[in-house]
Amino acid sequence: MNVLWLSAPYRKDDIMSNKDVVWVYTENEEQKGGGEVTEFMRSTENCHPLMVRQHYGSDGFYKEDNILRTTQVMERYFNSLFIKIKTGKLAILPTIEINEALIELEKNAPSLHSVFVKNIEITNRYRTKSLI
Repeated sequence: MNVLWLSAPYRKDDIMSNKDVVWVYTENEEQKGGGEVTEFMRSTENCHPLMVRQHYGSDGFYKEDNILRTTQVMERYFNSLFIKIKTGKLAILPTIEINEALIELEKNAPSLHSVFVKNIEITNRYRTKSLI
Protein backbone atom coordinates (compact mmCIF):
# COMPACT_ATOMS: atom_id res chain seq x y z
CA MET A 1 0.00 0.00 0.00
CA ASN A 2 1.37 3.36 -1.01
CA VAL A 3 -0.80 6.14 0.41
CA LEU A 4 -0.40 7.75 3.81
CA TRP A 5 -2.56 10.58 5.18
CA LEU A 6 -0.82 13.23 7.28
CA SER A 7 -2.67 15.78 9.38
CA ALA A 8 0.32 17.88 10.42
CA PRO A 9 1.59 20.53 8.01
CA TYR A 10 4.45 19.51 5.76
CA ARG A 11 7.92 20.71 6.61
CA LYS A 12 10.54 21.58 4.01
CA ASP A 13 13.09 19.38 5.79
CA ASP A 14 10.80 16.34 5.49
CA ILE A 15 10.20 16.97 1.79
CA MET A 16 13.89 17.41 1.06
CA SER A 17 15.03 14.40 3.08
CA ASN A 18 12.37 12.06 1.59
CA LYS A 19 12.95 12.45 -2.15
CA ASP A 20 11.39 9.06 -2.97
CA VAL A 21 8.06 10.18 -1.48
CA VAL A 22 5.39 12.04 -3.45
CA TRP A 23 4.17 14.95 -1.32
CA VAL A 24 0.65 15.88 -2.45
CA TYR A 25 -0.79 19.35 -1.94
CA THR A 26 -3.90 21.22 -3.09
CA GLU A 27 -3.34 23.89 -5.71
CA ASN A 28 -5.00 26.64 -7.71
CA GLU A 29 -4.71 26.91 -11.49
CA GLU A 30 -2.86 30.22 -11.25
CA GLN A 31 -0.24 28.57 -9.02
CA LYS A 32 -0.05 31.63 -6.81
CA GLY A 33 -0.32 32.21 -3.07
CA GLY A 34 -0.47 29.57 -0.39
CA GLY A 35 2.53 30.58 1.64
CA GLU A 36 6.19 29.68 1.83
CA VAL A 37 5.84 25.88 1.93
CA THR A 38 3.44 25.82 -1.02
CA GLU A 39 5.79 28.03 -3.03
CA PHE A 40 8.63 25.63 -2.18
CA MET A 41 6.51 22.61 -3.18
CA ARG A 42 5.71 24.11 -6.59
CA SER A 43 9.40 24.07 -7.46
CA THR A 44 10.21 20.67 -5.95
CA GLU A 45 10.21 17.60 -8.18
CA ASN A 46 8.83 15.14 -5.62
CA CYS A 47 5.72 17.26 -4.89
CA HIS A 48 2.44 16.78 -6.72
CA PRO A 49 -0.51 19.19 -6.89
CA LEU A 50 -4.20 18.35 -6.96
CA MET A 51 -6.21 21.15 -8.57
CA VAL A 52 -9.17 22.27 -6.47
CA ARG A 53 -9.28 26.01 -7.13
CA GLN A 54 -9.54 28.37 -10.06
CA HIS A 55 -7.50 30.99 -8.20
CA TYR A 56 -6.02 31.54 -4.76
CA GLY A 57 -8.19 32.82 -1.91
CA SER A 58 -11.20 31.72 0.09
CA ASP A 59 -13.47 32.33 -2.92
CA GLY A 60 -11.12 30.59 -5.35
CA PHE A 61 -12.50 27.05 -5.12
CA TYR A 62 -14.07 25.71 -8.28
CA LYS A 63 -17.66 26.67 -8.98
CA GLU A 64 -20.38 25.06 -11.12
CA ASP A 65 -19.17 26.61 -14.35
CA ASN A 66 -17.16 25.11 -17.17
CA ILE A 67 -17.63 21.68 -15.58
CA LEU A 68 -16.23 19.68 -18.50
CA ARG A 69 -12.91 21.56 -18.58
CA THR A 70 -12.56 21.62 -14.80
CA THR A 71 -13.34 17.91 -14.51
CA GLN A 72 -10.65 17.18 -17.09
CA VAL A 73 -8.11 19.27 -15.18
CA MET A 74 -8.96 17.59 -11.88
CA GLU A 75 -8.88 14.10 -13.42
CA ARG A 76 -5.54 14.74 -15.16
CA TYR A 77 -3.81 15.57 -11.87
CA PHE A 78 -5.34 12.58 -10.08
CA ASN A 79 -4.38 10.24 -12.93
CA SER A 80 -0.82 11.47 -12.80
CA LEU A 81 -0.79 10.77 -9.06
CA PHE A 82 -2.19 7.27 -9.60
CA ILE A 83 0.63 6.49 -12.04
CA LYS A 84 3.20 7.49 -9.43
CA ILE A 85 1.50 5.37 -6.76
CA LYS A 86 1.26 2.36 -9.08
CA THR A 87 4.98 2.56 -9.81
CA GLY A 88 5.66 2.05 -6.10
CA LYS A 89 5.98 5.60 -4.84
CA LEU A 90 4.65 6.41 -1.38
CA ALA A 91 2.20 9.33 -1.65
CA ILE A 92 1.56 11.46 1.40
CA LEU A 93 -1.70 13.40 1.32
CA PRO A 94 -2.66 16.39 3.50
CA THR A 95 -5.76 15.50 5.51
CA ILE A 96 -6.69 19.07 6.45
CA GLU A 97 -6.35 20.51 2.94
CA ILE A 98 -8.21 17.62 1.32
CA ASN A 99 -11.05 17.94 3.85
CA GLU A 100 -11.24 21.68 3.19
CA ALA A 101 -11.47 21.01 -0.55
CA LEU A 102 -14.22 18.43 0.00
CA ILE A 103 -16.27 20.89 2.06
CA GLU A 104 -15.82 23.81 -0.35
CA LEU A 105 -16.46 21.74 -3.47
CA GLU A 106 -19.62 20.26 -1.97
CA LYS A 107 -20.84 23.78 -1.21
CA ASN A 108 -19.76 25.50 -4.45
CA ALA A 109 -19.59 22.77 -7.11
CA PRO A 110 -21.57 19.61 -6.31
CA SER A 111 -20.79 17.96 -9.64
CA LEU A 112 -17.07 18.51 -9.14
CA HIS A 113 -17.37 17.37 -5.54
CA SER A 114 -18.52 13.97 -6.78
CA VAL A 115 -15.52 13.79 -9.16
CA PHE A 116 -13.17 14.68 -6.31
CA VAL A 117 -14.77 12.16 -3.94
CA LYS A 118 -14.54 9.40 -6.58
CA ASN A 119 -10.83 10.09 -7.04
CA ILE A 120 -10.15 10.24 -3.30
CA GLU A 121 -11.88 6.85 -2.99
CA ILE A 122 -9.61 5.45 -5.70
CA THR A 123 -6.61 6.93 -3.89
CA ASN A 124 -7.70 5.28 -0.65
CA ARG A 125 -7.56 1.86 -2.29
CA TYR A 126 -3.78 2.26 -2.03
CA ARG A 127 -3.89 3.46 1.58
CA THR A 128 -1.25 2.17 3.97
CA LYS A 129 -2.87 -0.07 6.56
CA SER A 130 -0.20 0.29 9.24
CA LEU A 131 2.22 2.93 10.41
CA ILE A 132 5.68 3.03 8.92
